[in-house]
Amino acid sequence: MLAPAQTAPPAPEAASEESATKRGISPSLSPAHARRGHIHLEPHILTRAAWLPAPDHALLTAYYDAGLTIQRIADMLHLPPRTAARRLRILAERIRSPQFLTVAHAAHPDPELRALFGPPDPDLWPPTRRRVADAIYIRGLNMRAASRELRLSLHTVRRHNDAIRAILNAAHAQKGRAK
Repeated sequence: MLAPAQTAPPAPEAASEESATKRGISPSLSPAHARRGHIHLEPHILTRAAWLPAPDHALLTAYYDAGLTIQRIADMLHLPPRTAARRLRILAERIRSPQFLTVAHAAHPDPELRALFGPPDPDLWPPTRRRVADAIYIRGLNMRAASRELRLSLHTVRRHNDAIRAILNAAHAQKGRAK
């Protein structure tokens, strides 16, 4: 029982509306949208998620499209919630990066992307470099895992990754000059 001078804490809905208003988020937005960040980035994330491997695509779709909570996703994956949240954050950061989009346009093996963006420049993107770019920048493998999966030496993967980074830096610098 509360003493007369004390008041009951605000209801959770009221507290979340107050904090949403303080953060500059309209209280009319659902808590799911307020929790996920900028509402205008979600369609881009879901569109780009289609280029990811099936498990990563399913994770992003479950969170951004189906609106499942981190706790629910963690339970479904039999992972601790912090691990599921970290994996989701890393995926979202990878998808938002300009490197992801450049590599997806140039090196992703998906025939739909080929039809959409046309064939890559064969001088810049030979087949092995495209495979390395897909493994590292689209699927998120580190260089050792990419070398094992692609059955290439680690030295070869490093050299191709250096060339990919040079291509990405040149593309970024060219976009900067165009502005």
